[in-house]
Amino acid sequence: MGKMDGLAISSVSTDALAPLIDKVIAAGIPVVTFNTDNPESKRLAFAGQDLVQSGREAGKLMAKVLGGKGKVMITTIDAAAQWSLDREKGAREALKAEPGLEVVSTLNTGTDPQKIYSAIENAMLANPSISGVLSLECCSTPAAGTWVERNKAADKVKVVGFDLLDQTVQLVQSGDVQATIDQAPEKQGFAAVDLLVQFLKGQTIENLDTGVGVYTKENIAEVAKK
Repeated sequence: MGKMDGLAISSVSTDALAPLIDKVIAAGIPVVTFNTDNPESKRLAFAGQDLVQSGREAGKLMAKVLGGKGKVMITTIDAAAQWSLDREKGAREALKAEPGLEVVSTLNTGTDPQKIYSAIENAMLANPSISGVLSLECCSTPAAGTWVERNKAADKVKVVGFDLLDQTVQLVQSGDVQATIDQAPEKQGFAAVDLLVQFLKGQTIENLDTGVGVYTKENIAEVAKK
């Protein structure tokens, strides 16, 4: 490792990266995590979304667009990952608060784009009573929206998901995805570096929640302009 003053890292794998982070810290270099945290490590602070809370917000949005009743399928590209488990926990909490809503299943789609779509298509064929699809991340959101678009099912099946991929933005504009939650990636990256700078100046730093940005047909034009 070359000489660096600080390290900001998005910790996709908690187990694999904890020893590395601790090694960097032991070398006297401050480390903060952003986007995905590594609480097992000795990192100094985390800048990002509270994942359980963001899942809760997604669940509340789903309840709202379904008018508090219906059958919901949760989709995720990696059901075993900690970020997914956290977000699912929040989503299920919010959905459970509505007696008229039932979570039918959690669909683990894997990460391959073709397979994500097929997995959603097969699940919808197997359970035509599903009226809500709640995606926990970037990549099954546009797949669910595309399924709705192709099947002209926007009046019957509501989709709520995450991130602002171009395809997702278009599907929100067309009404095939009802709402998407932005993770403010620029804000997270900026905040992580900012925390390191504060630390290097001798200030005390703590976790920073970058919040959730909710986008629907009403305000998605802001993103489309960018």
